[in-house]
Parts: sequence; structure tokens; C-alpha cells
Amino acid sequence: LMWALICGANPILPVEDIYYIYSEDKGNSWQGPFLVLSKGYWAYPYNFRLSFVANFPKVYIPLIEHSWGFLVDTVKIFYSYNSSTFNSKIIGISHGFNLPIEDTTPRISITSYDMDTVFVVWEDMFSIKFSSSFDSCLTWRPETVIFEGLSSTPQPYIKYSPPYLHLIWRNNGLIHYSRSSDYGNTWSEPIIISQTTSPKRYPEMDIKGNFIAACWQDFRNGKPDLYYNFSIDTGNTWFNIDICISDTGRSISPDIRVDSNYVYTTWTFREGNLFK
Repeated sequence: LMWALICGANPILPVEDIYYIYSEDKGNSWQGPFLVLSKGYWAYPYNFRLSFVANFPKVYIPLIEHSWGFLVDTVKIFYSYNSSTFNSKIIGISHGFNLPIEDTTPRISITSYDMDTVFVVWEDMFSIKFSSSFDSCLTWRPETVIFEGLSSTPQPYIKYSPPYLHLIWRNNGLIHYSRSSDYGNTWSEPIIISQTTSPKRYPEMDIKGNFIAACWQDFRNGKPDLYYNFSIDTGNTWFNIDICISDTGRSISPDIRVDSNYVYTTWTFREGNLFK
């Protein structure tokens, strides 16, 4: 588990520490907390999503650290081989700080299959950047732009399920999907997996075999609902309509997981100033 502890007095431009804990007995007891990043400066923590992969004792955490006084943010990978002490490397840059307030924290996403091969995507203004490591985060390929010229900040999410890398993001009020069969060197033509053009946020995805499930926050009815779509052929085709899974108008920050029989979703429910 990970969380950000806000320790600054300014609610708009706070200072945050990032902590990590782990359990070896299915959550009955916990080790830590272990400090990952001390006094990292973040643009805006509202709905801030921490992404990481772990397979004991290895833990990899990508973060975008804002540098005050500069227009360029630093993309770092924090990695541990013992689940308690972390080293870091710079793997790229982002320019997300000058975006509209709800999107000032650029999204970053990490995926790995065996903890040796690692892939990271992040948004850089209106483009998606990508980098990869094939030696447990010790060295990284130079960052590359895989999609650019988008009409909105993409909020990308990546998932590796051999032999494909799968990617979803938002653009022009729609959710897009693409995949790569060569470790991110080339990508398929994007497929639109949502039906209605409307503001969308936080696309998420999970994969089991040939089945892919995706969900996102959708404002097609004027307030945040949750919608879902799926593919049964590894992303070649998707169901011809998207499906509403929460229409309360107060559902935000979804997550999704799949196993051999079921699809599971969680989200935050906003009730006034309370978040449940």
C-alpha cells in the first residue's frame, strides 16, 4: 500500500511525503511505513493516484516531481530490492504544471510482468511519453513520444500482459485504446471504446487471458458516473456499447480488476464534502 502525506500549509500547492507499507500475511500484519520520497513537491493532490508494481521483495514506484521555479517536472523511478530502502533514477521529463487546476498533477502509470521488464507511460501536456527497462530498473531507454497532438491531457494507463502492452487514455471526450507487440516500439491504430463525447477522467484497465476490462469516470449526464467496456479477443474488438456501472452522479476515481470468473470495480463516492 502507498499513500501521500500532505505536510504543507497551502492546500493548493502542498508539500508531500510518499510512504509505502507491505504485508507478508494477507494483511493481518504490516511492515513499515517506509519513506519513499521526502518533501516532494506536487502541483495538486486532489484525486492523486499513486501507481506502483511489487513482487516481494522488489518494489517499483514512478513519480513526477515538480521543480519550483522551473517549467519542467522530473519523471523518476523509485525502486527497492528489499521493500524498505529506495533508490531513484530520472527517466524523463513532463510539463504538466501549467494545466487547468483539475489536471495539474500529470498522470503516470507503470506495469511489469516479471519485475525484470518494466514499462512506464506518463502525460506531458497533450502527449503520451513512454520508457522501458529490461534489467529491473537499473537502466532505462530514452523517453519517446508515442501519441501527441491530443486535445486534452491524456491521463494514460498501461498494462502488460504478454505478448502485448495495452494502453488506454482519454482524448477529445472519448476513451482510446492501443496495443504494442514489440515492447512499445510501435503501436496499433487507436480504437475508440466509449460512445458519447463528454468529459472523461481516470481510465483504468485490467486483463486476464484474452479478456480486457476498462472503466472510467464519465460526465455525459453532467455529473460524474462510471462507465465500462470490455474486449474478449485481446483488444482486437470491443463491445459495441459502453455500460454504465454507477449513475449516482457522485462516483469518482474508479479502479477495476478481473479474474477468471468476475470483474470487480471500486470507486470513491462523493457526498457533499465527504469522500467515501
